[in-house]
Amino acid sequence: MSKTLTTRLVRFITILILLGLALMAGYLIAKKDNFSTTNNNLVSKAANGFVENSLTQIKELPIYGVFSAKKGQYGQLLYKVVSPKHTEILLQIENVPLQIKSLSDTNKIQSTPDSLKLYIAKICCGSLDYEYQDTNALVNFEVKNGAKFSTFSTVLDLDLNSASLDRLVLNGDPANLFSIQKDGQKDWPRKVTEKSAPYLWVDL
Repeated sequence: MSKTLTTRLVRFITILILLGLALMAGYLIAKKDNFSTTNNNLVSKAANGFVENSLTQIKELPIYGVFSAKKGQYGQLLYKVVSPKHTEILLQIENVPLQIKSLSDTNKIQSTPDSLKLYIAKICCGSLDYEYQDTNALVNFEVKNGAKFSTFSTVLDLDLNSASLDRLVLNGDPANLFSIQKDGQKDWPRKVTEKSAPYLWVDL
């Protein structure tokens, strides 16, 4: 084999090797970039062995209400804090009475509202009152089996676990016939107990 032919063969093989290395490097870089942009699929397990997932972060709280002399429970709030300015909530309200009746001599009777506005209650004024933040959310009810029900979801632009928040409050017109003098579950600011009670609330 001539020297010229040998040289050309060496050059050809060298070019093939360099092209192979370049293609391999490009593939590895692309794979690394793709891995960097995909979600981390590592499975996290708690001490007792259960697998943590997005549902693990959902919290549940009871929804209370006063439609008579005694406080009752009327469903539950499910919520998940996604970020400091993003909380997803689901209200599942059930068995709200169609009417409420006062305990005074007048025996006044009024229908419960067909819809209630959702507010965030923050303690203010030396812990004597609430400052209410309107969420612009309106919860509508439907009547089933002689009571009112609602399933309502929305996103709040806050962290519902924040220590500055005291309650979620659902209120509407006309005002509730009852007020709250004492609540064994959680205290209310004094000035709030002097007014009509909200129809429904969640202790945070």
